Amino acid sequence: MANATQGQHQNQRQTFRQSVEVPIEVSITGVPVPIHATLINISATGARMRSLISIEKDSSIRFPLRTSGKTIEIRGRIASRNKPIGQALYEYGIAFDRISTADQDSVVQAVMEFQRREAAARADEKEPPSIPGATGKQKRAAYRANVAFEVRYKKVGRAGSSTAQANDLSVGGLRLITDEVFPKNALLSFEFTLPSEVLNVFKGKIAEAEISPFGVRAEWKPREGQRPFEQMQLTGRVVTRLKDSYGRAVFGIQFVDVDAFTREEIQRFIHAAQVYRLHTNQGLRS
Repeated sequence: MANATQGQHQNQRQTFRQSVEVPIEVSITGVPVPIHATLINISATGARMRSLISIEKDSSIRFPLRTSGKTIEIRGRIASRNKPIGQALYEYGIAFDRISTADQDSVVQAVMEFQRREAAARADEKEPPSIPGATGKQKRAAYRANVAFEVRYKKVGRAGSSTAQANDLSVGGLRLITDEVFPKNALLSFEFTLPSEVLNVFKGKIAEAEISPFGVRAEWKPREGQRPFEQMQLTGRVVTRLKDSYGRAVFGIQFVDVDAFTREEIQRFIHAAQVYRLHTNQGLRS
């Protein structure tokens, strides 16, 4: 059952389409020179682009996709073509083919990179941190989700990691429940994946209209909210020790230097957890 769930999450991760605006040069089989186009969304299995040039459906194409780590040559075919009413350009759906597993993983990483860039562009200002156990302005600084999940942590500068329980998550920090005691201001590095089952509240798909030779049709794609959570890596600082819970030490942790994309992912989780709680009228357990 775990393998099936993992496969489902992997499939969701690979088919999620990220909106982008990336200029590309597209080579078409049988055409002597490449054409200019703009990539407007991409997933690990396909993409969509627009261009002023008319390309026949089922044409084989290729284009380089540049990421921070490498340049991948994408090969595919034109799976659909439409011309938005009142516009001189064409939009094309591309199905990738002959793409290796390694390159497919690189495309997934490229999608994540585009997401991080978008998040950074939206982050005009950081929210003040919300620290579990704090009061006053600190407590009101951000929304929180009292959802339990497992984390791996290690003290910065020390080898080896341990497992602990976390809850009361906000973009500013979390509550850590552990068998170990830390001094105030100790720095801890965390690795965890937020439980994606809260995303079940966003069931269903949305339709994207497309004009085909047979009329207007709907291309169905997963809602953005259904994209499973990726593993997060954060650093946190111990700011307070709270009341012990069943013989275990409890600490308020403040995150340090959270990037914009991770902040948005935490906010997406908190929103889903709040909606999930309203739908089920109960909390979640890891």
